[in-house]
Amino acid sequence: MAPPLPDEVGLRPLADLLAQAPVTLFVCRPGGMFALAFVSATVTELLGHAPSAFLAQPDFWMAHLHPEDRDDIVAERRALAPGDLLLRKYRMRCADGSWKWIRERARRVGADGNEEIVGSWNDITELIGAEETLRNSEAKHRFLLDHINAGVLVYTADGRIGYANRQAEALLGRSAQVLAAQEPGSLHSLWLDEDGAPLPADAWPPTVVVRERRVLENQTLGMRRAPGEEPAWVIVNAFPDLEWTGRVREVVVTLLDITARVRSQRQIHRLAHYDALTDLPNRVLVQQRIDQSIAQARLVRGHVAVLFVDLNDFKHINDSLGHAMGDLLLRQLAQRLQQGVRESDTVGRLGGDEFIIVLPGAGRAAAAHVAQKVGRLVDEPFEIEGELLSVQASIGISVYPEDGADRMALTRNADAAMYHAKESGRGHRFFDAGMASRIEHPYALENELRHALETGQFVLHYQPQIDLRNGRVGGVEALIRWQHPQRGLVPPAAFIPAMERSRLIQPLGRWIIAQACRDILHWKALGQSWVPVALNLSLRQLQEQNFLARFLSLVDASGVPAHCLEWEITESTMMRHPDVVLAFMHGCRERGVRFSIDDFGTGYSSLSLLSRLPVDKIKIDRTFIQGVEHDHSVQVILGAIVGMARRLGLAVVAEGVEEGEQLQYLHHLECDGVQGYYFSRPLDRDGITAFLGAHAQQREAAGAAGSDVRAPWAPFVGDGRLRFAV
Repeated sequence: MAPPLPDEVGLRPLADLLAQAPVTLFVCRPGGMFALAFVSATVTELLGHAPSAFLAQPDFWMAHLHPEDRDDIVAERRALAPGDLLLRKYRMRCADGSWKWIRERARRVGADGNEEIVGSWNDITELIGAEETLRNSEAKHRFLLDHINAGVLVYTADGRIGYANRQAEALLGRSAQVLAAQEPGSLHSLWLDEDGAPLPADAWPPTVVVRERRVLENQTLGMRRAPGEEPAWVIVNAFPDLEWTGRVREVVVTLLDITARVRSQRQIHRLAHYDALTDLPNRVLVQQRIDQSIAQARLVRGHVAVLFVDLNDFKHINDSLGHAMGDLLLRQLAQRLQQGVRESDTVGRLGGDEFIIVLPGAGRAAAAHVAQKVGRLVDEPFEIEGELLSVQASIGISVYPEDGADRMALTRNADAAMYHAKESGRGHRFFDAGMASRIEHPYALENELRHALETGQFVLHYQPQIDLRNGRVGGVEALIRWQHPQRGLVPPAAFIPAMERSRLIQPLGRWIIAQACRDILHWKALGQSWVPVALNLSLRQLQEQNFLARFLSLVDASGVPAHCLEWEITESTMMRHPDVVLAFMHGCRERGVRFSIDDFGTGYSSLSLLSRLPVDKIKIDRTFIQGVEHDHSVQVILGAIVGMARRLGLAVVAEGVEEGEQLQYLHHLECDGVQGYYFSRPLDRDGITAFLGAHAQQREAAGAAGSDVRAPWAPFVGDGRLRFAV
């Protein structure tokens, strides 16, 4: 065995000094097993092995290397050229069997066969452990940041993006690497304020936080991934990371995606403020526009003109060509009316064939000019599915402040002027004071109606409502008709407005209640189950003194269970006097009477009011049903209505179902019930009695044959569906 290298190189005097060194020094041969010629005494403290153990066994060092590290460190030592420095970390086994991480720093020295590797070992086990802990912590935090339901961005004080999690990458449509390479401020053009306008660069949250050194919370912003793209909407929070000097080191920004919520809110807002058929402002929005225009006119002592537009003989088009053609006509009419006004004017639809135009700043001359222009536009033939239709309009005009100091007066007087234009056959009429007195007196029609009421000329027709959950007749809607001795069967649209004006609607309403109760008892006597009947509630009825007591008295006297009756309240009735309606509803509900909102979706109701009303169901207006199987926008709105009703615990009945495809779509949408010509037109008492009997027989026959009698609308599909003539 060769003599110890320290004696040869004269290192013995340094032994005591080496024993105090913070590292372990070694000298080894440059080849073979890298046998150690010298190792300082600190190796015992480092690994628990005595220096003699390393010196006595040439392979001791190699035998104590970790198997996963051995090949790499051995290869690097063998490749070490004279004068080269080796820096390497690896694991060695201690005397107690544990492993320690060692950092080796070594250099190959000498020449001409007298070469050695001299170096040092340093214990870095704790450092490696700390690094591993830090890596694990960073990985955990990165995992959490990548999986939280929010985007996270970290901005440097100069506006660069230093970090972006996966959600932020998805929201911004750019990878973290691309974001990090962006110049400060290059993305500002993508951001919008809460109203959808471009966000000023100095209002971008990180900029505000750096400038003002404060937290910015719950700011709603829009963001486009590219110009012209539909924006996403986020709630932004920004927090400064401050140095001890108070200077902002970084800004942490969180982005919570609320796009679905914002779009849903806007959809509901549009549903509440725009007409579904024509996409024009509805009554609610028009009223707001009139109030705004009057307030502005009052400040400058200006004018506001209100025009009521009503089509003449529109009912004839519906009756002869069908409601679908009538709806197409109304859509085209809405477009033409908009062509006849300024961008600052408002064209709205009140319902049916009634439209309203609001002209801010317009006096009588300007209003007359618009009325003439609108008249010419309406007079031009409409091409509807290859057919040319000609219609005329009657227009009534009132002007602020001459014809009314507030919205109610202006709209009432414009309505009165429109009726006078219709009666006189003139295209348009301005309101005048003489009309006010004539409005208070009954028209000649009212005398006829009073006589009809006294001589029993009114009859009830019933239209069945089919429960899609089980295929049963869920009830019927009572519809008033006037059996005129000369004109035949007159529909309600021709006489109900006059009944309302003259308050004849109140005795007529009492007759309807009593007759409906008599018919319910009639069907029960024929062996039917109790058939629920829906009655239409008029605002004039609610204004009748003690109407609730009168109604309940009529029901009690008839012997019909109160739960067999249901009141249908239109959105307009519900909104005009919500407190009166609510009191009446609570009084009826205590006795078991049910309520539904009729013609829902025409946009008049306050959606927030629904949660307060004791309503059992909503009836979707027929304008949503026509063409629903093809119109995606209508499908979206209809889905929103049904979803809202579900969340409020309300049943949903769709009116105006005329086609099988409509029925299938409504069943797919999980509507509870349907009503319309697909099943039956409104029938008189004998007709509806036959309908109920035939329907029951078909269900019994299906049950006897082993068919699924619960299958929705089973008796009505295909050639076998029930059809009844009016």
